[in-house]
Amino acid sequence: MGRTVKNIGYVLKTVKEASSSRIALSLIYNVWVTFVNLVFALLLPRYLLNAYERQAAYHEVISVLLVLWLTQIGYSLYSNYYNQVYKPVSDEKIYLHVQKRIFVKALSIPLCNLDHSEYYNDFTKANEEAKTRIIATMDDFFRLILDTVALSVLLYVIGNIHKVFILISAFPVIVNILCGRLLDPLVFQNEMEVMKAKRKADCVNRTFFLKQYSKEIKISNIKKALFRQFSEAIDQTVSTRRQYGKKIAALKVLRFLSNDILCYLVSVAAGIYMMHHKTILLGDFVLVFTSLSTFTGYMSACMNDVFAIYHARNYIDNLLKFMPDESEKAVKDGSQLLFHDLEFRNVSFRYDSNRENVLKDLSFKVSEGERVAIVGNNGAGKSTLVKLLMRLYEEGEGKILLNGEPVRTYKEEQYRAMFSCVFQDYALFGCTIGENILCREVMENDKDVIQSALEKSGLDEDMRYGNMTIDSVVTREFDDEGIVFSGGQLQKLAIARAIANNSRIIVMDEPSSALDPLAEQKMFQRLNELSMDRTLIYITHRISSAVNADKIYFMEQGRICESGSHEELLKLNRKYAAMYRMQSNNYR
Repeated sequence: MGRTVKNIGYVLKTVKEASSSRIALSLIYNVWVTFVNLVFALLLPRYLLNAYERQAAYHEVISVLLVLWLTQIGYSLYSNYYNQVYKPVSDEKIYLHVQKRIFVKALSIPLCNLDHSEYYNDFTKANEEAKTRIIATMDDFFRLILDTVALSVLLYVIGNIHKVFILISAFPVIVNILCGRLLDPLVFQNEMEVMKAKRKADCVNRTFFLKQYSKEIKISNIKKALFRQFSEAIDQTVSTRRQYGKKIAALKVLRFLSNDILCYLVSVAAGIYMMHHKTILLGDFVLVFTSLSTFTGYMSACMNDVFAIYHARNYIDNLLKFMPDESEKAVKDGSQLLFHDLEFRNVSFRYDSNRENVLKDLSFKVSEGERVAIVGNNGAGKSTLVKLLMRLYEEGEGKILLNGEPVRTYKEEQYRAMFSCVFQDYALFGCTIGENILCREVMENDKDVIQSALEKSGLDEDMRYGNMTIDSVVTREFDDEGIVFSGGQLQKLAIARAIANNSRIIVMDEPSSALDPLAEQKMFQRLNELSMDRTLIYITHRISSAVNADKIYFMEQGRICESGSHEELLKLNRKYAAMYRMQSNNYR
């Protein structure tokens, strides 16, 4: 009960923050709906029949009908405004408010959490529920209040006719409570099980419609494997729906029999008996007869509202897991950390799904102003090293030290602000070139920064050739006139992004993998000029990228097995030298 009350409080607070007038206008709407349903469906027919039997004055009946007619006109005007104008706008405001908070939380979720399928399922479910769950829970709460009021009015009116009708209604209430307690966990388990299969089906579906996958799908037979995965996901969904659906259907049939059949038959029989013995008026009999379905409907509605709110606890609790806490909503510290040196000291790491360490007893040090290269073949652990360096994962064993202090002692945002990083799988956004470089809106005084970054990355030449400006939109996902870059141009854009950030440390994770040798040489010439007053860390399998580094660390199977300058490592004549000779031959 405490959890439910807490969740309702959170829902109402969230709605008030997002759309301040929504609670009042929604309550007015629901009150009006309940009033209209009660009066026009039940109380008005009883009043008219009883007025006829007791020969009520004509002007009294006309006055009542006139008031109800004006009420109906007002209801029609208000309900149309509320449902067609106000509510759709308010819904979007609430969705925006909740979704933005999920975005904030997503930024602080460690990547290791997203490696767990259960956690990722919960995150996906919270994201899906963001648009509807808050609004639905508020509406269920208001409906519960008003359905309870309506049911109380009906019970009072019917009870005044004869107490036996209240006793008859007790049985389906008990059945509803028992069925509802069994239905709630079944419905939730059903939806969470379906979510696992749905995520797999959505992934396949997305793959068929994303441009970067289209070439491989068209020219290969991978489509057969994807068809199989999609079919398996749907089969799993069907199996789950069938398994839980039978139990849910059985409980709902039981509720229907108690509400709409048994209660209805017994009440009609009692009403006919009383009418025959002239213990109730004709209007009262009509009220009992016509209100049975409404009465059982309100009773079912009350039970449904209760269990909907109770059922929503699981979803709201899950949603709350992905709402930012006070520390995440606090004002961020804008001060910058000083950088003197960064050290990996005996660091070992493995992903949760792996039995063996990906990084093994790794130790190296980067000092201010150095150009350091981490070299190794694919699978050596270089990209994992970058993830730990950027604190996307926390080190397993050993320590990562900044200026001699564990990096965990620093705020993540401050720590990451020291870095400009170009990842191997960098992201491209459907914004302008300028916004893609700055990763924010472009201000008037940003143009010189952007232009400098474009020149240093070499992308300015491509832009002049293609008649592009910093206001040109990238990709055609949202704009038919959008710019479609080649792989090499995209990599230059990513490099320009790192340069424009003006951080003290530049990290390049395979920065030249999509560039031809000449473009690669030009890029590193520019980067070396740029890094005269910065620290530069290359993560690469191309030794040509590392030749001019002050210090090179050669990685193999998660370990650093050689270190030194390019000349020193060639003199050692071991694995680095062999890799250099092999790659040099490939360029001849």
